[in-house]
Amino acid sequence: MAIHKKEEFTQKEQDLAAFAKALAHPARIAILKLLAQRNECICGEIVNVLPLSQSTVSQHLKELKTAGLVDGNVDGPRSCYCINWKAFDKFMGEFSFLFNKMKVQNEKVLLNFLLSLTGEPRRGRKWSRLKRRILQIKNCNELITANIQFPLLWRGVGVRLKK
Repeated sequence: MAIHKKEEFTQKEQDLAAFAKALAHPARIAILKLLAQRNECICGEIVNVLPLSQSTVSQHLKELKTAGLVDGNVDGPRSCYCINWKAFDKFMGEFSFLFNKMKVQNEKVLLNFLLSLTGEPRRGRKWSRLKRRILQIKNCNELITANIQFPLLWRGVGVRLKK
């Protein structure tokens, strides 16, 4: 029997995953763009614009509504939808916080790794210059380039690698 591990994650992580999953289809992105242009839209109008069947559009709208990204009102046989901007603002803020937090953590790991390669004490002008140079390295590709050109990375700082 399969055991769900979803409960092992925080509610915030589950909500972010649901938001990302709701956006993970190009048809849903197209629907959201259409709703943003028109402010609100009837499901039939969306079907006329997109190359999708009525049932497919309805299913995508249902997924967007379940995720809280779209609000819908049923008016007889017609369903009118609009974007829930408060939900978008909430998730944009949470994604920004998450990505910034991951970036800071990555920079700290990278900094500590590169500093561990030197025998320099972590104080003084030389260390400050080294730290500034290391913080200029933004990602793993630049780290690989820095490793290939390792002497160049340290030469301007005046640090020798420990042996």
